[in-house]
Amino acid sequence: MFTNNNVSPSAMRKMWQLIGEKRISNGMDSIRPLLHEGEEIIHYVSSDIDENGNFGERWLILTRDKIIILNPITKNIERIPLSEIRSASVKDYIGNSELILETHNGFRSAIRFSREHLDDFYNMAKIIDKIAKKELKPENVDSRVLEELLAKKSDVKKTQALLWLMGFLKPHIHYVILAVILSLSITALNLTPPYLMKILLDDVFA
Repeated sequence: MFTNNNVSPSAMRKMWQLIGEKRISNGMDSIRPLLHEGEEIIHYVSSDIDENGNFGERWLILTRDKIIILNPITKNIERIPLSEIRSASVKDYIGNSELILETHNGFRSAIRFSREHLDDFYNMAKIIDKIAKKELKPENVDSRVLEELLAKKSDVKKTQALLWLMGFLKPHIHYVILAVILSLSITALNLTPPYLMKILLDDVFA
């Protein structure tokens, strides 16, 4: 990596954005030959963790009727019909994250990725989830719809984080209630001496 004190931060960001776009363009060039004829791409995101949990290139591609998960290096390809998907969400962990699909057979991990790609996969999960819940038809997804959905990623992140927190706390709800009661009790005990002192002073000067 190199640095240049004469280059402004905005110019550096633009440079890295162009590098990223070039990488994605090159990646898609290697992926298109692996797709079947007629598989029209609606949206796609890239991951940096492969199917074995190692660092590597992997893609999740949304078409009009299915999700395609593929590795252009190993040529490992999995196709999941949209008709089998009930919901989509992202689970965010400390070191990495994963996109979870709910199908007729239950929940399953579709693809893992580092936190660098978190926003991209939050957006992809939102699109898949809306299609799965019949809130959005795949044939109606165009550049305008994508722009509207992708612009609201911060709202998706907050909602997903809240759902994850609620799901994590649910098995331990009795401990949470006990902790809240103890916290309120300790706060009340700490406030009792000043309150008693106030009453005593009021009686003295009355």
